[in-house]
Amino acid sequence: MKMQQRRQVIVSATILGLGGIRTHLMSLCQLLRRHGIGVEVFATGLNWDGRSVASLEAIGVKFNLPPAIVRRLRKPSVLYSRLAWPLLAPRDADSLYCIGAGRSHFLMHRLRPSGAVSINHEIVEPPGPTSMAGKCAEHLDATVANSRIVAERMHDFWPRKPIRVIPFLTSDRPTPEPEGRCGVGSNLLRVVYLGRLVAQKRPDELVRRWRHLSQQPGLAPARLDVYGFDPGGQMLNELRAYVRTSGLNETVRIHGEYDLAELPRILKETDLIVLPS
Repeated sequence: MKMQQRRQVIVSATILGLGGIRTHLMSLCQLLRRHGIGVEVFATGLNWDGRSVASLEAIGVKFNLPPAIVRRLRKPSVLYSRLAWPLLAPRDADSLYCIGAGRSHFLMHRLRPSGAVSINHEIVEPPGPTSMAGKCAEHLDATVANSRIVAERMHDFWPRKPIRVIPFLTSDRPTPEPEGRCGVGSNLLRVVYLGRLVAQKRPDELVRRWRHLSQQPGLAPARLDVYGFDPGGQMLNELRAYVRTSGLNETVRIHGEYDLAELPRILKETDLIVLPS
């Protein structure tokens, strides 16, 4: 179905999580709204900052969440959704888009309008068939995977289910190609880390190794810029302290959280993106 034929999309996200889920959902909602498509987000929990929610509400995205006092308690928030969502679910939506894992997808799948297609999107890796994410994927009409490898592994679990590969959305618009470089030589090589400041993504390991890496032939001189939200509030301060005490202030800069609107500027000023995870 062509995009201009769609009128309304329901987004089901058990928890509006950080990292890839937030980046992808914000870009997807912006893209849908640019084409005049209504978007309603149903979730039982919220880890986003107020600015992210407000930016989508400003373009017409509607959020259906339990009250803040209820969201702090897991079971009451699920009970709220079971009672409230049957009254709030759109009656004319063309599709149901489910991201992440959770029982709320089963509820929204049952509440979707007649003829609406339910789509499961696997952000990270193929879920096991007995996991909650796997059970969700089994019941929904179709699945979207972010890579060919993930799609192939999911096809082994559900050989008759339509599975398609759509690359991860990092922006609702194409990012202009950065200007080419004439070679390193005496020019500063600009290296960037983009991602959450969490252990599994290993930005701390990249910073600790930077003195050695940046002195390698063909790379020097080089500077590392680290952008990312610190959900725990600890790694950001630790990285800044390490850079300061190790004398890396001239070659490493720890910026912290960035807004998606800043991404084109960051990429324009970047030669190389490193994701140590």
